[in-house]
Amino acid sequence: MKKKLLLISYLILSKLIHAQNFQPGYVLLNNGDSLRGYINNLGWQKNPESIEFKETMTSSLKYYVPGGSLKEFRIDEGSYYVSRIQVIDKSEHRDEMIYRKRLTTPAFVKDTVFLEVRVKGKISLYKLIDENEKVHYFIDADGKTEELILKKVFNNERHTI
Repeated sequence: MKKKLLLISYLILSKLIHAQNFQPGYVLLNNGDSLRGYINNLGWQKNPESIEFKETMTSSLKYYVPGGSLKEFRIDEGSYYVSRIQVIDKSEHRDEMIYRKRLTTPAFVKDTVFLEVRVKGKISLYKLIDENEKVHYFIDADGKTEELILKKVFNNERHTI
């Protein structure tokens, strides 16, 4: 019985230890303040809905969500995200072929998200993997961010020349 209890305790403790992966980085607040510290890097498969930040390894945790007081955050040598209120295509189709007769119209929804910065420059490229694992790309030119919509259509009509 003691061995089982010890094993269960070890497994729970190891999960807690691995869930905390604070790495150096910074947060940039909407008021322009930049804070260096440590961000809990969870190796996000989908874009994060919140982040945990500490100014020092012993200081208390601060939580940031998109649309709050946080403008962007970056893990040194790693992930870089910006907070945006964004119009996103939430239609059901992802990257599969669809027949022309079954084309769906985009279902645009306004959401507040962290967008992953893929390219930063005069024209920037952002990526979002949403809660349904649908991949979205956004382009920002002249301060206006728009989603790039890709629809693959199978056309079974035969054309004669």
